[in-house]
Amino acid sequence: MAFLRLTGRWYIIQDNGFIVEVIIVTQDNADYMWGHASHSNGAVRSDNLNGHVVGEYLDMKILWNDGTEGHYKGKLIRGSFDPPGLGHLEGETYDERNPESRANWHTNETFAIG
Repeated sequence: MAFLRLTGRWYIIQDNGFIVEVIIVTQDNADYMWGHASHSNGAVRSDNLNGHVVGEYLDMKILWNDGTEGHYKGKLIRGSFDPPGLGHLEGETYDERNPESRANWHTNETFAIG
């Protein structure tokens, strides 16, 4: 089965103004992943990012040091000019401890599936 390859540094751009820097350190067996994240120019950080991918779908949680817990769900979106197997991510996030706090998000980086 093909899967998203997300290892490395990339950015989540939220429609509420936050930009999250994500560093996926390990993507084990193409499914489970863990890493680090930060936003607000590094003022809010996390060493507790974990999640998984299934095919073209991402499900990830980030436990932030300010007491919030972001839950990110998304999928690979292919543009009309993207080569086969490449695209960017789009999705929705919410705070697990404050579920009415929601935002849509996207990435500008291109990701591969394979």
